[in-house]
Amino acid sequence: MDKYSEVAVTIFAYNRPNHLKSLLNSLSLNPEIRYLDLNIFIDGPKNDEDTLKVDEVKHIANSYIGSKNIIVYTSSINLGLANSVINGVNKIFQNYIYQIVLEDDLIVREDFLKFMLTANDKYKNNFEIAGANGYSYPSSIKCKESFFIRGADCWGWSTWKNRWQNVNWNSQALYKELRKKKLINEFNLKGNFKYSKILKDQIEHKIDSWAIRWHASMFLNEKYTVFPNVSLVKNTGFDGSGTHGVSSIHNEKFSNMRLNLNLPNLEDRHGAGTEIIKNYYIENSPGLIPRILRKFKHRVKKYKIMAIKFKIQ
Repeated sequence: MDKYSEVAVTIFAYNRPNHLKSLLNSLSLNPEIRYLDLNIFIDGPKNDEDTLKVDEVKHIANSYIGSKNIIVYTSSINLGLANSVINGVNKIFQNYIYQIVLEDDLIVREDFLKFMLTANDKYKNNFEIAGANGYSYPSSIKCKESFFIRGADCWGWSTWKNRWQNVNWNSQALYKELRKKKLINEFNLKGNFKYSKILKDQIEHKIDSWAIRWHASMFLNEKYTVFPNVSLVKNTGFDGSGTHGVSSIHNEKFSNMRLNLNLPNLEDRHGAGTEIIKNYYIENSPGLIPRILRKFKHRVKKYKIMAIKFKIQ
């Protein structure tokens, strides 16, 4: 059997043709894409203005020739991202065991698929692993090895059919279980990021997020996601074209650091992942003290550089 026959790559797109083109171009730099089946879901337009952009997205999707087989799914109505992802991932899992999922505002490094496929080979029979994530948080704490974080994530991610089937899409039930098990503080990274607030916003219909329910379900099921030692994904959706706003604290340029494909065993985890993500949110907190600390660190770095230049001269 072809080792890629049970693996699919899935993209969710909407009305941003340039973003989809950039994503597909970056995927083409991953040599593995030519052996994989690619599925592209394109959400329907909200209005007449959207129609032209969505039609252009359809043209780009149907013109792509970089993968083994390509199927483009279109919707006549606007489903919204949450419904598109949930329904689309469910559909693809009718025929595949392992799925690598991307949204159109992402760009991937040339070794993104290699990492995802390595994770599949290593963890597919370890049911404590929820999946893999290609984006890695730009914290000042660096790790030379891949690491685990309890729960799941959503920027360039993968999972298996038998993990996805265990997701509880009932936000209220998830929140009640977190409270019952007294896990709210741990879920919120010891108070450093309010995941529970996002879950409550989902309950109150202030947002429509599949990702917070995916994360909460895997967190409650005590499943872990493996993250690479260097980020393999960038998000280009903070340019005002989407719903994220016009700036982001999440992105760095792709690092020249080599990807470590010697993935760890879960029993060897050492808590680095939790510390990396906690430190990331602390460093980017809008609070006064973290801002002062960041400014101080920036100045120290600046003066060190000046001192080095002075010595050279």
